[in-house]
Amino acid sequence: MEELTIRNLMTTKVRTVQPCTPLSEVVRSMKQNRYSCMLVTQNEMPVGIITHEDIVKLIDQIVADPSMFDEPVRKFMSQPVVTVNANTNFFEALIIARSKKIRHLAVDDSHGKLVGLITQSDLVAAHFRMQEIIKRVQELSREDELLRIGNRRAMEADLKHTHAASCRYQRPYSVALFDVDYLKHFNDHYGRSAGDQALQRVASYFKESTRAADRIYRYGGDRLLLILPETFWGGAQILAQRLIDGTVECRIPHEQSAMKVLTLSAGVSSRDPWGINESWEDIVDRAVEALREAKDQGRNRVAAARNEALVNQDTIPFQDIIPRQ
Repeated sequence: MEELTIRNLMTTKVRTVQPCTPLSEVVRSMKQNRYSCMLVTQNEMPVGIITHEDIVKLIDQIVADPSMFDEPVRKFMSQPVVTVNANTNFFEALIIARSKKIRHLAVDDSHGKLVGLITQSDLVAAHFRMQEIIKRVQELSREDELLRIGNRRAMEADLKHTHAASCRYQRPYSVALFDVDYLKHFNDHYGRSAGDQALQRVASYFKESTRAADRIYRYGGDRLLLILPETFWGGAQILAQRLIDGTVECRIPHEQSAMKVLTLSAGVSSRDPWGINESWEDIVDRAVEALREAKDQGRNRVAAARNEALVNQDTIPFQDIIPRQ
């Protein structure tokens, strides 16, 4: 069966504006043509997007200060734009749209130039036209049945896209890999069913305690992986420690552990946005090594794999983005 790609689903008739276009002109065009969004381009490359939801959020400010209508749209657009390549398969596009909770995906070519747009409406239409493809996607499954979080396949698709966007826009991201301490002893003592319930509690706690932008996946077995966009290793380390401490506070009994409650170990690593040539697999491998280090140091702790090229810089023009508690 021929693979269904975004090229087969996208619309190529995309109305665009320049960053200097006044907001009033953008709003007028969206209203007259009933556009749900407008893409902002420069040299044929997408640099921003403004949606109907963005305009609604600005209404109160515009009423208070009508001069905002004369300001360029670059001051209000969302950036960077989430894009997919025209050759991206349907399954990966679904993963990207779902994980990032967005309704519009800009489509570019191999040179980064805008060639189309795919929307939620396009995906819905594809659902009805391509029942066989949808069935195949469902069979592949992107969610872990036990923990109700993304599975390994979904994780790899998300990491692939996140890494590509990081390279393209020179933005950071981190991964944090968690492992339940002494889960085998837990299962031997309480039974595998109790072990599954403990994992479910940990996964639920993670979902409640991380940012909406962070994504949680089952890496395999009792390991959970967090993808943390716009986060350097320092922020990732702080978040990982919060989650480890919070798991202890959940007070899940574990008589075979020294602390008598379930604990976690974690390893974190980050992508340096200033040109380190590495793959997303390299970043995950570093997190695995850091996790091993945390276990060697006594468990119930986090270890961070630091990028020497990043740490040794004299000046760093940013602050770590620290997820909320």
